[in-house]
Amino acid sequence: MSDQLVRVSTGGLLVVSAVTTEALRESVRRHAVCGEAAVALGRALSAAALLAEVDVGVVRVTLELGGAGPLGVLRADAKRTGELCASVARVVPFVMASPSASAGRTSLAAALGANGALRVERELDAGARTIGHGSLVTGEVDEDLAAWLNTLDSSRWALGCDVLLDADGAPVRSAGLLVVAGDHAGDEVARVAQALQGGALWRALLAGEARASSLPFAKGLLAPTSRSVAGEARALRFHCDCSSERARGVLEFLRADELAAMLDELGSAEVVCHRCSLKHSVARSELEALRLPASLRDANP
Repeated sequence: MSDQLVRVSTGGLLVVSAVTTEALRESVRRHAVCGEAAVALGRALSAAALLAEVDVGVVRVTLELGGAGPLGVLRADAKRTGELCASVARVVPFVMASPSASAGRTSLAAALGANGALRVERELDAGARTIGHGSLVTGEVDEDLAAWLNTLDSSRWALGCDVLLDADGAPVRSAGLLVVAGDHAGDEVARVAQALQGGALWRALLAGEARASSLPFAKGLLAPTSRSVAGEARALRFHCDCSSERARGVLEFLRADELAAMLDELGSAEVVCHRCSLKHSVARSELEALRLPASLRDANP
């Protein structure tokens, strides 16, 4: 089933749900990770997709979370068009943390770490950017982002993102749920937040729930009402903005002697995207062209 995001208004609540399984699988394949690293990528992908949908005028959301754990900095990008990408700074061996008896989901407290920082950047359609900063306290990604969201204004926020792994640490399902309301529905949002923290989303994934449209109402999270109004569904997919042209652009910052040494020793170059781990090969002829003044490169392709 393809990844999808659905926006619903129900009982005075704004509810956004997303299934990000295929985007996570592609991210895991590119970065060659599993276990806690896969869970971290999945939670970040889902959270970024959800946040990119909430605010009118936002075209892109970038999340960065970094604690004291071995994963280093976790980063995720989501565009309003449904394109997702995520990365971790370091790959660590797969060591499955013991799931909580009450929640059942994998803990990221040791892998990502606590006592860190989170950064949320929103790119607006007018070209402006807003940047918010918060603290990484639990290291569970969704819990720390939810705590930060609830400091922003009078709105009440509940956020849950989770990943179901198989016995080898590979992702089976990945999804996220965001509920927003004003003070008038604060008690309901608080109830949903408590259910999410107690592992309701993880249990829904374990039960086989894989549709964004029904995810908000699984395991008693929300009760559909006669006022439920479904919004537009949006397809999600993995995508990185890197390209061979951008890879060559990185090499333009090298000095002439560094390019010459690269030509002598390697004959070509390979640039690895830090966001998606895709390798871009730069041929010898392209390296030689980079040694020319910029005004002469078009004449010497």
